[in-house]
Amino acid sequence: MKKSFIYGVAGFFLCLSGTASATIINFNYVNLGVADKSAHDSVSMSVDGIDVNITAYTISNDGAGNISGMSPIIGDGKGVYVTAAEAGNLGVLSYAGEIKSLDAGNSADDLDEGLLFSFSEMVSFDYIDFDHFGGSGSDDFNLTVDGVTLSWGVDATNSSSFSPLVNNVVGEPSEFNFSGITGKNFLIWADETTDTFFIDKMHVSIVNAVPEPGSLLLLGMGLFGLFFCGVRFPSQPKINLFGSSEKTVG
Repeated sequence: MKKSFIYGVAGFFLCLSGTASATIINFNYVNLGVADKSAHDSVSMSVDGIDVNITAYTISNDGAGNISGMSPIIGDGKGVYVTAAEAGNLGVLSYAGEIKSLDAGNSADDLDEGLLFSFSEMVSFDYIDFDHFGGSGSDDFNLTVDGVTLSWGVDATNSSSFSPLVNNVVGEPSEFNFSGITGKNFLIWADETTDTFFIDKMHVSIVNAVPEPGSLLLLGMGLFGLFFCGVRFPSQPKINLFGSSEKTVG
């Protein structure tokens, strides 16, 4: 019983030492350090040692999630639009007079839009909160990570758009959880003519974070616990002359 307890404690400390906590990134204009109701070539912010830069793009695609071209939206009064609302922080303004949400185009002059989130660290993409994201199926989004589209046409009313990678938060049509998605560049984009939404916040976690001194201490305690137990590893089964096997312990 004593040895089992020490094994459990040691294993707990070993696991704890490698855990990275989630970082909440709230894209309101105060955190971004820009004026409300303003458009920019790009905006950026830093949270918990993670830098993120956001740029806006028009997107050409085949209607099935495959991107054929992207052009940055830059120039006076265009680009990443930062709202004044407490919720619904980031949109896209691709030309004067256009609606300021992240929306899909409906002509050769009005292309689909996307926001590219570029991180300074390799991160796990854990959660996103949209605003003005219709719960009736009028809105859906696409996710392209480091140039590869992983999720396409995702909305809360279409369970077939879910996967082991993305699922809707129950009861919250504008919120989604992600699992097993890591990278540095995350493109959120729209391609349906009914799409019109903003991005409020997201949660990310640093991948392979270097343990802090406290975590290193816990790691050392875990290793000491394993050593104290006198860990011994079994050898491979040994075959005797009569064809049966026996296991020797080193």
